[in-house]
Amino acid sequence: MIHLLGDLQGCANALERMLDKIGFSPSRDRIVLLGDLVNRGPQSLAALRRLQGLGNAATCLLGNHDLHLLAVACGTRELQPGDTFADVLAAPDAQAQIDWLRAQPLAHMEAGWLCVHAGVVPQWFAADTLAHAAEVQAVLRGPDLPAFTRVMYGSRPARWEPSLTGDERLRFIVNTLTRIRFCSDDGTLDLKTKEGAGAAPPGFRPWFDIPTRLTHDQPMAFGHWSTLGLINRPDLLAIDTGCVWGGALTAVRVDGGVAGNVIPDLCTVTVNFRFAPDRTVEQAEQHVREVLAGYAVELTDAAPGALPGLTAPAAAHFVTAMRTTPTAKYGWTDVARFAALGIPAVNYGPGDPNLAHTREEHVEVARITACTRSLRGYLS
Repeated sequence: MIHLLGDLQGCANALERMLDKIGFSPSRDRIVLLGDLVNRGPQSLAALRRLQGLGNAATCLLGNHDLHLLAVACGTRELQPGDTFADVLAAPDAQAQIDWLRAQPLAHMEAGWLCVHAGVVPQWFAADTLAHAAEVQAVLRGPDLPAFTRVMYGSRPARWEPSLTGDERLRFIVNTLTRIRFCSDDGTLDLKTKEGAGAAPPGFRPWFDIPTRLTHDQPMAFGHWSTLGLINRPDLLAIDTGCVWGGALTAVRVDGGVAGNVIPDLCTVTVNFRFAPDRTVEQAEQHVREVLAGYAVELTDAAPGALPGLTAPAAAHFVTAMRTTPTAKYGWTDVARFAALGIPAVNYGPGDPNLAHTREEHVEVARITACTRSLRGYLS
């Protein structure tokens, strides 16, 4: 099995839980981490050591935080407020850690997916991306690393030209592969805006939405942009879901690949069957096996549907306090797990459930405010 993982940022415990969750075996499986292995989280050194211990089973891309660590280790940058990789620099094997980090790639192709930390400019094909990444990788691994880290930072040049040379060429490649979020249709970078896709400055848009992008038919996976949120399209994966900020570490399985004119030797499908309370878990499993008759089916998780629990005193009291009329929610939630344990539970929150997981998904600020006010009143 092959999984792509989002930004780790020193969250070693989250990595361990994820490896356990996906049943990872380094002798059988592979993972690709999409950069920012260190910093902001509490266990940068532990994260690096764990990844190194996986050997060839893990491919670890470099992100902007990893390059920052290299610059600090070279003595050309100082630790900044909020940096949390001092444990790496103080380790007895610090030089070995830095040497390992220097050897990691900036771009990688895995199972038909072009993997980068941040993104690409519209003028690059996939082959260009890998070739330009290799240019920087050669410097990171060579004797000129300290000198390069002195000139690595800056927002100029802002637009790619094949004729770029020297430090300007390398700086632009680094900015694209590790920092890009928005660019204009002609490939001019905006490196200031860090908010979500809706915050694009005038004349700019998310790099992956540029209509003339030469990688438009190349499936791509990236991290870096936690404010963007999860994007899970057949040809685009954005999987920095803010693990270090209290979100989640996301892993996406890609073993089947997506390359054209290729028949993979194995296709694994994950089926999430959500069923109403009129079915038992056993009946739901039987239904799935009937639908998939002739194929091997492995049950990995199951929970019963939940009947409405509004007659429970605690739930009834909550509904009364909220001064609202309960309605059915058409979909499975973790309320079912509480119900299976005999714990009264209801779903409560703003927004229209019918918009969930659609392009129009949104919640009006006024509804969020009203919901927050009601919950505070109930809890106090």
